[in-house]
Amino acid sequence: MRFVTTVAITFTSRIIIVFIGIASSIITARWLGPAGKGVFAILWVIVGLGVQFGNFGFHASNVYFTSRDKTIVSKMASNSLWSGLTIGLLISVGMICLYRVNSNLFSSIPFTLFLITVFSIPFKLLLLFFQNIFLGLQKILAYNFFELAERFSLLVVVALVLILFKQGLFKLMVFILIITGILATFFTIYTKKVTKFSFFDFDKEVFANMLKYGFKVYLSCFFSFLLIRSDMLLVNYFKGASASGIYSIAANFSELLYLLPVTIGAMLFPKVSANIADDGTFTQKTSRQTVFLMAIACILVALVCKPLILLLYGVQFAFSAIPLLWLLPGVFFLSLATIYNNDLAGRGYPPVIILANGIGFALNFGLNILFIPRYGIIGAAITSSISYFVMFIIVLVSIARFTDSSIWRFLSPGYAEIRALFQRKK
Repeated sequence: MRFVTTVAITFTSRIIIVFIGIASSIITARWLGPAGKGVFAILWVIVGLGVQFGNFGFHASNVYFTSRDKTIVSKMASNSLWSGLTIGLLISVGMICLYRVNSNLFSSIPFTLFLITVFSIPFKLLLLFFQNIFLGLQKILAYNFFELAERFSLLVVVALVLILFKQGLFKLMVFILIITGILATFFTIYTKKVTKFSFFDFDKEVFANMLKYGFKVYLSCFFSFLLIRSDMLLVNYFKGASASGIYSIAANFSELLYLLPVTIGAMLFPKVSANIADDGTFTQKTSRQTVFLMAIACILVALVCKPLILLLYGVQFAFSAIPLLWLLPGVFFLSLATIYNNDLAGRGYPPVIILANGIGFALNFGLNILFIPRYGIIGAAITSSISYFVMFIIVLVSIARFTDSSIWRFLSPGYAEIRALFQRKK
């Protein structure tokens, strides 16, 4: 399947996911209010934190190794099953212990809600691991179906629990846990059918290779997650659930913009992994086109964000437009950094990517502690953009050196390339 086709299929599914996400966000915002929306957003950050902390980079290992050697797919699937369940349960228990030791870290989050939420982590790990096996196999339809099914199921649960049955956040999280478990079971059975893995097999040698490669990715992905998500936790800590709810709308819009480069990067990773002799020319072209597309997208969002937020979420979330405007420059630079990270990951993941994400997170965390108490959610947005820009510079210089290219070859789209974006391939 051609690269353009895989990107088109995946981006189409992401567009559908966008509308699903918008619908879920509107329902939770209007039915739960700013405070309830804030708690709901923080709960999802907690799940994401657990998944990032517990994946050990196995999701990237699954892409990297299955794209290079199809003979070990069944072993990787079996290892993914047991790793997801075991590590996920340990992470869930560990986070519960952390809450009991210092509940102030999760202010505004009742323990019962926290307890229900963290036990979805093993199921989320299974979905992540199996989904990336299909990405490594270049089974793009199955790869996208995993996420579409999960997001659509979440929308159905949100609509039924909040609108139809008029229940609250507690019942919502209970049903989300149940549906996540059902989906994980279904996709485990489906993956077994495709890869023929055994439930009772665990290959230590393959596991060691997964861990060796994955750990390099793990540190970078973990720092990257904290870089993007820690502001939500710190806003909740310093300013409370209502501020988190308002800021979450700005974060949601920035994530929608981030959708295209994430899609391109996900498709670029296995392509570079499978081509050891790649000289970076394709990534340079992809980067130049992304510069043009993201610049246009950010400008459009800046123009329409306030009336759109008022229309979709109501006047109580109108202030979300201000931090969103401050986030837009950072989203632009983060988008390009994501493409470079995926290229470098496909080459074996140089340590500089870990360093870049680590520096970005450390800078973001430090500035947030200074800015959020004084400037609130606007301060959180400003520090995010600064941190994303610093990380972008580091990875841009690194990939230019790694491919022996000028940095401008990644940044300056020509007229022919821009025109090619709008021409239909024959």
